Amino acid sequence: MSGERTSFKDHPITPEAAIVNAVSIAKSDRLILQLMHTWIMNYSEIIHVEALKHLIKDAEPVGRAILASLLSHTGDRKFEAALKRAKVPENESNHGLHKMMDFAAKIGQVPYDKHFKKFGLSVSALVMESEKKMIHFEHIVEINPFIKYRYVFGANWRADIAALMTLSEYTPTEVTKLLGCSCETARRYMKGPELIG
Repeated sequence: MSGERTSFKDHPITPEAAIVNAVSIAKSDRLILQLMHTWIMNYSEIIHVEALKHLIKDAEPVGRAILASLLSHTGDRKFEAALKRAKVPENESNHGLHKMMDFAAKIGQVPYDKHFKKFGLSVSALVMESEKKMIHFEHIVEINPFIKYRYVFGANWRADIAALMTLSEYTPTEVTKLLGCSCETARRYMKGPELIG
Protein backbone atom coordinates (compact mmCIF):
# COMPACT_ATOMS: atom_id res chain seq x y z
CA MET A 1 0.00 0.00 0.00
CA SER A 2 2.87 2.37 0.68
CA GLY A 3 6.62 2.49 0.23
CA GLU A 4 8.88 0.26 -1.83
CA ARG A 5 7.62 -2.96 -3.37
CA THR A 6 8.56 -5.97 -1.28
CA SER A 7 10.65 -8.88 -2.50
CA PHE A 8 8.31 -11.79 -1.84
CA LYS A 9 11.22 -14.25 -1.82
CA ASP A 10 12.97 -12.32 0.96
CA HIS A 11 9.87 -11.16 2.79
CA PRO A 12 6.64 -13.01 1.94
CA ILE A 13 3.70 -10.80 2.87
CA THR A 14 0.06 -11.62 2.26
CA PRO A 15 -2.48 -9.01 1.11
CA GLU A 16 -4.07 -9.17 4.59
CA ALA A 17 -0.75 -8.41 6.29
CA ALA A 18 -0.25 -5.46 3.90
CA ILE A 19 -3.74 -4.16 4.71
CA VAL A 20 -3.26 -4.48 8.47
CA ASN A 21 0.19 -2.86 8.27
CA ALA A 22 -1.19 0.00 6.15
CA VAL A 23 -3.83 0.88 8.74
CA SER A 24 -1.27 2.66 10.93
CA ILE A 25 -0.36 4.86 7.92
CA ALA A 26 -4.00 5.33 6.90
CA LYS A 27 -4.86 6.83 10.30
CA SER A 28 -2.88 9.92 9.35
CA ASP A 29 -3.02 9.81 5.53
CA ARG A 30 -6.40 10.10 3.84
CA LEU A 31 -4.98 9.21 0.41
CA ILE A 32 -3.71 5.87 1.72
CA LEU A 33 -7.13 5.28 3.34
CA GLN A 34 -8.87 5.97 0.02
CA LEU A 35 -6.40 3.76 -1.89
CA MET A 36 -7.08 0.95 0.61
CA HIS A 37 -10.81 1.53 0.15
CA THR A 38 -10.47 1.38 -3.64
CA TRP A 39 -8.32 -1.77 -3.53
CA ILE A 40 -10.67 -3.56 -1.12
CA MET A 41 -13.73 -2.60 -3.18
CA ASN A 42 -12.09 -3.84 -6.39
CA TYR A 43 -10.50 -7.03 -5.03
CA SER A 44 -12.55 -8.11 -2.02
CA GLU A 45 -12.98 -11.58 -3.55
CA ILE A 46 -9.28 -12.35 -3.04
CA ILE A 47 -9.17 -11.32 0.63
CA HIS A 48 -8.65 -14.43 2.74
CA VAL A 49 -11.05 -14.07 5.68
CA GLU A 50 -9.38 -16.66 7.95
CA ALA A 51 -5.98 -14.96 7.53
CA LEU A 52 -7.56 -11.58 8.19
CA LYS A 53 -9.26 -12.85 11.37
CA HIS A 54 -5.89 -14.14 12.58
CA LEU A 55 -4.19 -10.77 12.00
CA ILE A 56 -6.98 -8.43 13.08
CA LYS A 57 -7.06 -9.81 16.62
CA ASP A 58 -3.71 -8.12 17.34
CA ALA A 59 -4.69 -4.73 15.89
CA GLU A 60 -5.47 -1.94 18.33
CA PRO A 61 -9.17 -0.92 18.66
CA VAL A 62 -9.09 2.03 16.24
CA GLY A 63 -7.20 -0.08 13.69
CA ARG A 64 -9.85 -2.80 14.00
CA ALA A 65 -12.59 -0.18 13.58
CA ILE A 66 -10.92 1.16 10.41
CA LEU A 67 -10.56 -2.34 8.94
CA ALA A 68 -14.14 -3.20 9.82
CA SER A 69 -15.36 0.04 8.22
CA LEU A 70 -13.45 -0.64 5.00
CA LEU A 71 -14.72 -4.24 4.82
CA SER A 72 -18.25 -3.10 5.64
CA HIS A 73 -18.22 -0.97 2.46
CA THR A 74 -18.10 -4.14 0.34
CA GLY A 75 -21.40 -5.47 1.69
CA ASP A 76 -19.89 -8.96 1.41
CA ARG A 77 -21.28 -11.31 4.07
CA LYS A 78 -18.06 -13.34 4.21
CA PHE A 79 -16.50 -10.54 6.27
CA GLU A 80 -19.09 -10.71 9.05
CA ALA A 81 -16.88 -12.97 11.20
CA ALA A 82 -13.95 -10.57 10.85
CA LEU A 83 -16.19 -7.58 11.59
CA LYS A 84 -17.27 -9.14 14.89
CA ARG A 85 -13.70 -8.79 16.12
CA ALA A 86 -13.78 -5.02 15.58
CA LYS A 87 -14.23 -3.18 18.83
CA VAL A 88 -16.00 0.12 18.51
CA PRO A 89 -14.02 2.89 20.25
CA GLU A 90 -15.66 3.84 23.53
CA ASN A 91 -16.51 7.39 22.48
CA GLU A 92 -17.05 9.37 19.29
CA SER A 93 -13.62 11.05 19.32
CA ASN A 94 -11.25 10.11 16.53
CA HIS A 95 -8.46 8.56 18.57
CA GLY A 96 -5.29 9.00 16.58
CA LEU A 97 -6.99 9.92 13.29
CA HIS A 98 -5.64 12.98 11.48
CA LYS A 99 -7.89 16.05 11.72
CA MET A 100 -8.30 16.11 7.92
CA MET A 101 -10.12 12.75 7.99
CA ASP A 102 -13.43 14.47 8.71
CA PHE A 103 -12.71 18.04 7.55
CA ALA A 104 -14.80 17.92 4.34
CA ALA A 105 -17.78 16.56 6.29
CA LYS A 106 -17.33 19.13 9.07
CA ILE A 107 -17.61 22.01 6.62
CA GLY A 108 -20.55 20.38 4.80
CA GLN A 109 -18.87 19.50 1.48
CA VAL A 110 -19.67 15.79 1.81
CA PRO A 111 -21.56 13.61 4.29
CA TYR A 112 -19.87 11.55 6.98
CA ASP A 113 -19.05 8.00 5.92
CA LYS A 114 -21.85 5.83 7.35
CA HIS A 115 -19.66 2.71 7.52
CA PHE A 116 -17.10 4.46 9.70
CA LYS A 117 -19.87 6.00 11.84
CA LYS A 118 -21.17 2.49 12.49
CA PHE A 119 -17.82 1.64 14.11
CA GLY A 120 -17.53 4.87 16.08
CA LEU A 121 -15.25 6.92 13.81
CA SER A 122 -15.95 10.24 12.09
CA VAL A 123 -14.54 10.22 8.55
CA SER A 124 -15.67 12.15 5.48
CA ALA A 125 -17.32 9.88 2.90
CA LEU A 126 -14.75 7.88 0.94
CA VAL A 127 -14.62 7.88 -2.84
CA MET A 128 -13.03 5.45 -5.25
CA GLU A 129 -9.62 6.57 -6.46
CA SER A 130 -8.76 6.70 -10.15
CA GLU A 131 -7.56 3.42 -11.62
CA LYS A 132 -4.49 5.33 -12.83
CA LYS A 133 -3.25 5.28 -9.23
CA MET A 134 -3.43 1.49 -9.05
CA ILE A 135 -1.03 -1.06 -10.51
CA HIS A 136 -2.66 -2.91 -13.43
CA PHE A 137 -4.06 -6.23 -12.31
CA GLU A 138 -2.09 -8.22 -14.90
CA HIS A 139 1.13 -6.84 -13.39
CA ILE A 140 -0.04 -7.56 -9.82
CA VAL A 141 -0.57 -11.23 -10.72
CA GLU A 142 2.94 -11.39 -12.18
CA ILE A 143 4.66 -9.93 -9.10
CA ASN A 144 2.46 -11.16 -6.24
CA PRO A 145 2.33 -14.96 -5.86
CA PHE A 146 -0.37 -14.81 -3.17
CA ILE A 147 -2.82 -13.03 -5.46
CA LYS A 148 -1.86 -15.25 -8.41
CA TYR A 149 -2.60 -18.48 -6.55
CA ARG A 150 -5.78 -17.12 -4.99
CA TYR A 151 -7.14 -16.74 -8.49
CA VAL A 152 -6.22 -20.38 -9.13
CA PHE A 153 -7.40 -21.97 -5.83
CA GLY A 154 -9.58 -19.28 -4.24
CA ALA A 155 -8.82 -17.17 -1.17
CA ASN A 156 -7.81 -19.96 1.22
CA TRP A 157 -4.86 -21.62 2.99
CA ARG A 158 -4.21 -23.91 0.03
CA ALA A 159 -3.55 -20.91 -2.25
CA ASP A 160 -1.27 -19.19 0.29
CA ILE A 161 0.71 -22.36 0.97
CA ALA A 162 1.13 -22.98 -2.79
CA ALA A 163 2.38 -19.39 -3.16
CA LEU A 164 4.92 -19.86 -0.36
CA MET A 165 6.15 -23.10 -1.88
CA THR A 166 6.94 -21.33 -5.16
CA LEU A 167 9.17 -18.91 -3.25
CA SER A 168 11.29 -21.25 -1.15
CA GLU A 169 11.39 -24.52 0.76
CA TYR A 170 9.50 -24.22 4.02
CA THR A 171 8.72 -26.65 6.81
CA PRO A 172 5.12 -26.89 8.06
CA THR A 173 6.21 -25.06 11.23
CA GLU A 174 7.65 -22.18 9.17
CA VAL A 175 4.47 -22.02 7.07
CA THR A 176 2.41 -21.85 10.28
CA LYS A 177 4.50 -18.95 11.58
CA LEU A 178 4.38 -17.05 8.28
CA LEU A 179 0.68 -17.50 7.53
CA GLY A 180 -1.02 -18.16 10.85
CA CYS A 181 -2.69 -21.41 9.81
CA SER A 182 -2.45 -24.56 11.92
CA CYS A 183 0.50 -26.94 11.53
CA GLU A 184 -1.92 -29.69 10.47
CA THR A 185 -3.33 -27.45 7.71
CA ALA A 186 0.20 -26.64 6.54
CA ARG A 187 1.15 -30.35 6.41
CA ARG A 188 -2.04 -31.34 4.59
CA TYR A 189 -1.81 -28.65 1.91
CA MET A 190 1.95 -29.06 1.37
CA LYS A 191 1.60 -32.72 0.38
CA GLY A 192 0.05 -32.24 -3.08
CA PRO A 193 2.50 -29.63 -4.42
CA GLU A 194 5.43 -31.58 -2.96
CA LEU A 195 4.31 -34.75 -4.77
CA ILE A 196 4.14 -33.02 -8.13
CA GLY A 197 7.32 -30.97 -7.57
